[in-house]
Amino acid sequence: AFSDPSKIPTLTLRFFRDDWPNLRPKHVLVTGNTGTGKTFGVIAWVASRMQKHAPHQGTVIWNGEFVTARDITETLGSDKSAKERMHRLRTAKYLIIDDLKVAGEGSVTPAFVSAIEDLFAARHKNLLETYITSNASPKQVAATYGDSFLSSIKDNGYILDCGL
Repeated sequence: AFSDPSKIPTLTLRFFRDDWPNLRPKHVLVTGNTGTGKTFGVIAWVASRMQKHAPHQGTVIWNGEFVTARDITETLGSDKSAKERMHRLRTAKYLIIDDLKVAGEGSVTPAFVSAIEDLFAARHKNLLETYITSNASPKQVAATYGDSFLSSIKDNGYILDCGL
């Protein structure tokens, strides 16, 4: 599907290629419709960052976590596996949270919202890079997770709205 350059979504990719290197924020929230290249752009950028900062030329050490928002519900348990997974999400140098859900979507419970807020707060405090994609608008994200959540992203990050 991506072999034809005319079919590759461009807004997100252009942002990471042209704007991101000048901004150097720690966090990014990319919002917009399905198919706008949010996930593709974020993964490509994180992979290029790891390649650039690899200790040996050509060697990439993955110090990141990729998780869908749906998978985060599995970290809400109190068993050892859930706690270990949440620890990895809190401490990875790079975290990509794909497809963050908002109020009205089935998996968004008070416990889920609290887990996202706590996870992001821990990463923000430790200046660890966090990349979040969502089909919701920034306004919908703020309505679900609070204005302070969006403000924390803006304080040391950037919001790219690809439109809805």
